[in-house]
Amino acid sequence: MRTGWASSRVSNAAPTVLHVPYGYMPDASGGTEVFVAALARELRAFDWSSMVAAPGASDRRYEWEGVDVRRFAVSPGVSLDAQYGEGDRTAAAAFAAILTQCKPDIVHFHALSPAVSARAMQAVAAKGIPLVFTYHTPTVSCVRGSMLRWGSQACDGRMRPRLCSACALHGKGLPKPVAALMAALPHRLLAWIGRTIGKGRTSTALQMPLLVRNRHQTARSAWAAADRIVAVCDWVHKVLLLNGIAPAKLLLSRQGLPSRTAQSQPPMQARIVPSPAFSPANPLRLAYFGRLDPTKGIEVLVAAVKLLPNAPVALDIYGVGEVPRDDLAKAIDGRIRFHPPLASHAVPDAMKAYHLITVPSVCMETGPLVAYEALASGVPVLGSALGGIAEVIRDGTDGRLVSAGSPKAWADALAEVLQNPQLLETWRSSPRATRTMGQVAAEMADLYRQSLHGGKAQVST
Repeated sequence: MRTGWASSRVSNAAPTVLHVPYGYMPDASGGTEVFVAALARELRAFDWSSMVAAPGASDRRYEWEGVDVRRFAVSPGVSLDAQYGEGDRTAAAAFAAILTQCKPDIVHFHALSPAVSARAMQAVAAKGIPLVFTYHTPTVSCVRGSMLRWGSQACDGRMRPRLCSACALHGKGLPKPVAALMAALPHRLLAWIGRTIGKGRTSTALQMPLLVRNRHQTARSAWAAADRIVAVCDWVHKVLLLNGIAPAKLLLSRQGLPSRTAQSQPPMQARIVPSPAFSPANPLRLAYFGRLDPTKGIEVLVAAVKLLPNAPVALDIYGVGEVPRDDLAKAIDGRIRFHPPLASHAVPDAMKAYHLITVPSVCMETGPLVAYEALASGVPVLGSALGGIAEVIRDGTDGRLVSAGSPKAWADALAEVLQNPQLLETWRSSPRATRTMGQVAAEMADLYRQSLHGGKAQVST
């Protein structure tokens, strides 16, 4: 239990939690920010008030969906040491000023980055405010960012400096034998040589073994600063235990759908679903919703469609980011279309116009929310057989799990549906209980109370 923090609010006011994600609306946002916005809405029912502090282009304050949002500026250029170490000093100082102004009862970090940093967490600890940390993405502890060893196999997540350095260097393009050799050399000597030769890819590669060690220490510092740590799926929970986090400090709390999504879900027999009849005029309609980031596997999905040049398939990509990226633009044909991203509340209804929602990630996802939304909307999912996706999708029951990173495997999965369209009806007709953000908020409200009073977190069922 933290002591010494004096809130400026009157005693009968609702306690306040300050959420700290990677970014926030109205900027282009990912699943973490959607999660935070939904959690802030749902916490009101449990007498918790929410605020958001997030890095941005400049210091500013505004309201979003009834929540007070404070953006804090980051340094225009951040050194490698700050990127992999304790973080941006400028951003941490601006965040500390927000703490002083807002005087929250709890601070809930949903990110670990140069701007949302261990240094910022230390500012929370210095003021004696209870701190909760949620592990939302593999970048928290994996320098490669995917939690895939050598980019191809699921890693157990244990932070091993030498192995992780080799894997990170391999991810930067070095052949595996060369990466392994560099990782075995004295890391401080390599870093000194790298700094001596200046900037550039070679300099960064030489410094990588030391930078990986710094990142591991940063993750451990963040976890040590937190009073409670939340894992949003099984594999994250296992990673944290494997890295020495005490079970009593952990809470397994899976993601949930915003209540408006769950409540608007029509009865199974009344759901609006497209016709399973395929033809050039009525193709198999696929959709992707999410970031246009290499870890999301868009290239794999596009390549799979290209492997079926004459198949009646239409793929709509609602991408967050550059649309289209140059490498994707070269691959598309008339069956593949790019669209601007949709507002999160519009996604569930848009999904109902498709036969399949695709989640082709080539990283260990912790959700993803799009898979929950698809299943709640009565639309089957084709998803990579990795991480959180494999925890959500029941292969052969409400979709198909496909080998991650393999265009051929994805093409084979699409061909299977084209040849057996009755699969769609089978996958659609398997109702399942849908976890909501209301349930998540109930668990978080209880966790906040425990943090204020020094109790222990429990693993959810």
